[in-house]
Amino acid sequence: MELLEKAKLALRLKTAAFDDEVKGLIAAAIEDLESVGVNAAQPENVSETSTISEKLKHRIEQAILLYCKGHFGYNPDAERFLKTYKIKKIALHMERGRQNAVER
Repeated sequence: MELLEKAKLALRLKTAAFDDEVKGLIAAAIEDLESVGVNAAQPENVSETSTISEKLKHRIEQAILLYCKGHFGYNPDAERFLKTYKIKKIALHMERGRQNAVER
């Protein structure tokens, strides 16, 4: 399932009316993750030979979905989603640092 479809499902959207906004949120989430050194290229586009594990792809995807849920519309739980996103972002950043240390 494409990341856009997963985000729409997470946001409980059934139409394409908000696709551009959701795509923008996905792009912003990827940019934010990459700003701390996480290779957050859209997880479904990562090749099978990539060094990114399936578990890591899933965690990146979850972070992106949390970002979308925290920034889309007027959700009373937005603060909770963004707090969880920030924790995941830090964990992904730290994991990347550990991977770099092992590769050296």
